Parts: sequence; structure tokens; C-alpha cells
Amino acid sequence: MVEQCTVNAPVVGSSPTLGANLMRKIYNCFRIVEVTRTGDYKTLFHGIKKSRVLPLNKWLKAERKWVNDGVGTYYWSGFHVLKTIKDARAYLKKFKKKRNKRIIAIQAMGLRKKAHSPYPVFLASKTRILCLKNFQKN
Repeated sequence: MVEQCTVNAPVVGSSPTLGANLMRKIYNCFRIVEVTRTGDYKTLFHGIKKSRVLPLNKWLKAERKWVNDGVGTYYWSGFHVLKTIKDARAYLKKFKKKRNKRIIAIQAMGLRKKAHSPYPVFLASKTRILCLKNFQKN
């Protein structure tokens, strides 16, 4: 299931909040998250600054760490994203516990292939969740 509050945004662009001279490609991607009883989105595993809650409408920068995926393979960390809804659905099937898990549409920058994954998973250096419910009327 893809969360309904997400909106499509331009595939390529830049954000003035990321620096005036910074022009990076922005990709529309998908991410699997846990949804809390209050409707908040949470990361599945590692949090950001000791919190798993993901804010909406805000660019997040991945903490670059040397991490282990649980089976002995080490790699540089990043946000796990998938480029298509088909890939996201296939990846979601690999999880034993699917309860409270959702596929959401996101924007991502700095993508690189997670080389050792059997799935078409990419690691993003930055992501944001665009959501209409947080936009305020002027």
C-alpha cells in the first residue's frame, strides 16, 4: 500500500535550502517505513540522531557510517530507497513482519546502488517525505 498523503514532485530540480550553488538531481523514489498508531513514519532500523521518527517536508541527511547488514557484509550507510513501486512491493515481501509497514513516495538525492543486495535497493545520501497534511494555508 502506498500512503495517500504523499504528492508527486518534479523529478529533477534543486532546493534553495540545500545551498544556492548546489544543483543535484532529485529522484522520485519509494521507501518502506513503519507507521505508528498516531500516523507518524518511522525508520525500520537505524534512526537519525537517536530517533526513528521521520519528519515530513524536511530534507534529511544520512549519517555516513560503516555499518553491517546483519549477515557479515559491511557498507557505507545511507537511506534505503527503491526506484519503482514494483521494486518496493517486491522488497516489502521479503520482510517477515509486514504489520504497520507501508511504502511511501519520497524524494532522494545522492543515489548509489547497494552492491551486495539481491534486490534493486539504492542508498541515498538525502531524502524527504512530501506530505500535504503538513502544508499550511497562507
